[in-house]
Amino acid sequence: MQKQKKEIPRIIGKYTSGKKGPLLFVTGGVHGNEPSGVQALERVFAELEKSKPEIVGSIIGVSGNKEALNQNKRFLDEDLNRTWTEENIQQKKMETHEQQEMWEIIEVLKQYPESDFTKRYFLDCHTTSSPSLPYISVRKCMIMMNGRIGFQLISYAVSAIWYTAA
Repeated sequence: MQKQKKEIPRIIGKYTSGKKGPLLFVTGGVHGNEPSGVQALERVFAELEKSKPEIVGSIIGVSGNKEALNQNKRFLDEDLNRTWTEENIQQKKMETHEQQEMWEIIEVLKQYPESDFTKRYFLDCHTTSSPSLPYISVRKCMIMMNGRIGFQLISYAVSAIWYTAA
C-alpha cells in the first residue's frame, strides 16, 4: 500500500500575542525540490503553539509552490522566483502554474496590509545542494500600491560556525 502524501496548505501557520508590531511573512518551498523550508515552518509553528511566547507583532508561514512540492520538482512551468516581475503583476498574468501560485501568495499577503503593522519583513527559506556558508537575503520592504508590487532588496552574508556532535 502506497503512503498518501499530506496536502500542503497555503498557510502553514500563524502566530501572534495580539500586540501590534511588525509582520514576519515567511515562505518555504518556493522551489518544489526544497521542502525543508516548509518542514522548518511546521516545526516552528508547532513550538510556538506549544510554548506560547509573548511576541510583539505577527508571524505567518506560507508554502510556495504547492504542486511542485507534492511532485518534488523544482517547478512545473517556470521558476516561481522568476514570476515576480512588474510585467506579470501589471498584466495580472496567470498563464503558468507558477504565476497562479504567485497570485495565491499575493492574496494571502493582502490579508496582512502594511497599515496593520509597524513594518513588514519577508523571509524566503531555500535549500542549497552545493557547499556554502549559510547566507540570508533580506527584502527591506515590499510595497503594494495600485495592484503593483515593488521590492527593495538588501543582501547580507552571514558567516556562522556550525557545531556537530562527535
